[in-house]
Amino acid sequence: MSNITNLQICSIHESGHAISAWKHSAILTFLTADGNYNECRFKHEGNWGSDAQKIRESILIACSGPAAELKFTGKFFNAELCRGEMQDFLSRLAIGDRYHLPENWDENDYWANVSAPARLFVENAENWELITLLAKRLEVKKYMLGIECAKFLEESYQDLMRKNSI
Repeated sequence: MSNITNLQICSIHESGHAISAWKHSAILTFLTADGNYNECRFKHEGNWGSDAQKIRESILIACSGPAAELKFTGKFFNAELCRGEMQDFLSRLAIGDRYHLPENWDENDYWANVSAPARLFVENAENWELITLLAKRLEVKKYMLGIECAKFLEESYQDLMRKNSI
């Protein structure tokens, strides 16, 4: 894949976050990708609560974008490119002594050490197919409202289930 564009990378990355969030019952607000600036926003009831399962889901969702990018490009995600986002995410997890990084870790250490579940998530054939379908749609549209994204995912998932049951 030598002709990969920034738009394709952004679309795959953000679709990784979106599929993981959707599969964990998060309510997507919107999804954007333009090749320069990209963002996936989601809401999840109790997302930053002290419940250990919610913390694990939040980490999985955060790592699923970079994991999808890794699968697509074969290159490790450079957390330095998203330093502000990563710092914000890590500070939210640290609120109330719920989760703390070892003192000498930076964003790349965090990614390398907690991304294994997300890598497994995107390697799942069903998840990867949904990620690539959404990414192709996002490449064309560049912006999707959460409800539009959820409808597309529901329809794609149903099509996938029908195809796999034949």
